[in-house]
Amino acid sequence: MLTKLRIDNKQLLLGLLFIFLLVLSGFFVHGFSLRLVDGQFVQFDIVEYYFFLVLALTTLSIFILLSKRLYKIRINPLLIVFAASLFIGNIIAIVGFPSSVDVVTATNEIKTYEITISDRVSFILTFSYICSLIYVLFDIAPKAIKSKWIFNLSCWIIVIIGIISIIFSLCTEWQKYIDLQSILIVSFTNNRNVYSFYLLISMLAMMAIHERRAHIYHWALIALFMVALSFPLSKTSVTLGFLAFNLYALYRFISTMKKHWIRNVVAMSVYLTAVIVFIVLIANHKLDGWRFYDHIVETFKNATSEDNTITARQDIWKICFGYEDRPFRYIFGFGDGNFMYLLGFHDNGFVSEAYVHNGFLCALFYGGIIRMIFEIAVWVYLIVVSAILIFKKKWIGFFYLLTIATMSVHALVENTFFIGGDTKALLMNCLIAVPLLSLFDTYKIKREAKS
Repeated sequence: MLTKLRIDNKQLLLGLLFIFLLVLSGFFVHGFSLRLVDGQFVQFDIVEYYFFLVLALTTLSIFILLSKRLYKIRINPLLIVFAASLFIGNIIAIVGFPSSVDVVTATNEIKTYEITISDRVSFILTFSYICSLIYVLFDIAPKAIKSKWIFNLSCWIIVIIGIISIIFSLCTEWQKYIDLQSILIVSFTNNRNVYSFYLLISMLAMMAIHERRAHIYHWALIALFMVALSFPLSKTSVTLGFLAFNLYALYRFISTMKKHWIRNVVAMSVYLTAVIVFIVLIANHKLDGWRFYDHIVETFKNATSEDNTITARQDIWKICFGYEDRPFRYIFGFGDGNFMYLLGFHDNGFVSEAYVHNGFLCALFYGGIIRMIFEIAVWVYLIVVSAILIFKKKWIGFFYLLTIATMSVHALVENTFFIGGDTKALLMNCLIAVPLLSLFDTYKIKREAKS
């Protein structure tokens, strides 16, 4: 009993430290100060930047040392090379970028984009921290954290973030919900795509909680996020959310059929009846004039217009490839952080953030072909791990496979990736990479013990 309690205490300590590390990392990488200027959050000043850099590095170091001391974790040389390659490639990209570049802005003005020594230092230091964090997320954390309670807590935090974003939106944007006239609903993110991502990943996190220990009220929260996804004008997220919802429901129906066949048949019958009624109402134009229905229809009509999601993304990608004017940049990219501001300078004529809207191309422009290959390798490896778990009758592998498939499609039109330190990357790693790799590590340990 004492041994078990001691192990639980270790897991609790490491788990809470891990969650704090993720929160602190997201705060540091985004660089938003707690100071308000004209009612808006501003970026770190130099003192705040170095304070939070030291705090983040200290927390990361404590987590590594504590994990190694408690569980005698061995360093993975391959992942060290992986992180070091990203780090060195980023240094080459940043150092090799000229001090000033003439940019033709979106308004056809020629302006000069400048990068100072201070900018180069902050870009390099920030990404060096991200590389260290990525190593921890892919190697140390999966070997150290084994408690389902910790992973459930992480998922509940994601769910709570999603619920808070909905409440905030309802309180501050209520009139938009009443009008529903193509007015962007953004919650506290000021970006409909980011808000939709939070709702989508919150729904997937709720599914992860349900997968570990099922309760009927989980479906109510999953449905809440599905409904909330219908309001922001993000066609990608709402489509993926709808598909993920139905595929997960089908998976749960099949996997629990033997144990709860009566309940499953009743639930499926009710659901299919509702779907059939909905289709009949649509076919007979009975829903025409209902604001919510008209809002959904209008959203997807826009997808077939000239200014649709894919066309708009293709225009952005053409602009991005326009800067790839030499082999050096294809190999090493423009440097993490630097390209985001360069693209923002093109859009607005001043230094600001802008997005590539493709996770894989993002890796290419940030870190060149090296980082893009590594990014694709992470996705492929996680798919393979999920498939192995399914083959070994670890049915949670189906959930991870569904989640990875959902996020991979999302990555085709949004800045969604695993190798990064922004909020999206951290949530992705927290929900998918760390628990999946932890499960796989446990499976390998058991297999070695048997042999």
